[in-house]
Amino acid sequence: MLDIENLSYHYRKGDHSLNDVSLHLDKGKLAVLLGKNGSGKSTLMKCLLSLNKGYEGEILLDGKNIKEIKNKEAAKLISYLPQDIPHSSLTVYDTLLLGRLPYLSYRNREKKKDDYLDSIIQDLHLENIVNKTSDELSGGERQKVMIAKALVQECKLLVLDEPTSSLDIENQTLLLKLLKRLVTEKNITVLLSIHDINLALRFADEFFLMKDGNMIYKGEAEKITEQQLEETFDTKFRLQTDEYGYKFISIGE
Repeated sequence: MLDIENLSYHYRKGDHSLNDVSLHLDKGKLAVLLGKNGSGKSTLMKCLLSLNKGYEGEILLDGKNIKEIKNKEAAKLISYLPQDIPHSSLTVYDTLLLGRLPYLSYRNREKKKDDYLDSIIQDLHLENIVNKTSDELSGGERQKVMIAKALVQECKLLVLDEPTSSLDIENQTLLLKLLKRLVTEKNITVLLSIHDINLALRFADEFFLMKDGNMIYKGEAEKITEQQLEETFDTKFRLQTDEYGYKFISIGE
């Protein structure tokens, strides 16, 4: 589904942000990018969206180079949620409707009932704020709205950069459960970066660990080891399993 081959990128001469990164991600998987700040996670995601130009290597989506994919086709294939959430004078509903534009003709872009959009509104519990503008929302509410906007595109690949950063624990879990369900029911692929290792261990199918622009581990989440996490974060971890069979980490000996 997604293949990245020998990807390198630098912001200025001699300062590499990505160093010969390669990965493969199958359809119907939820994959997590983990690493400290500055490890290259956001840079990798921006290359996927062609927001970072001039990279070396190839990025293939369903075997097709993303540089050859036209914008309207790309909008149906890839949806992206950046770290920085912009303010807007649009209502929440109108903001979400923007995510449906790739599926509407120029003659038919007026407001109308959209069952899929309505289902996402219900899944993320946005019913009470659909008529509010961005300026009337809290940071967590704006985050949920932009997540919903990404979801309503019905894309094959969903790329989320720190989607849980402004959410409380309840909504973080709600989001990850929703993503996991969409992966299963819609057979989409999700690539996201988060800081909460335990949340990643609970929901991820695949792990990609990054450090200093390098990919130091890629593989199944259930095979992750303490040593790999310690190398990534320069911190001593203890990897354990709870009574339900889920792995979790604690810091220290």
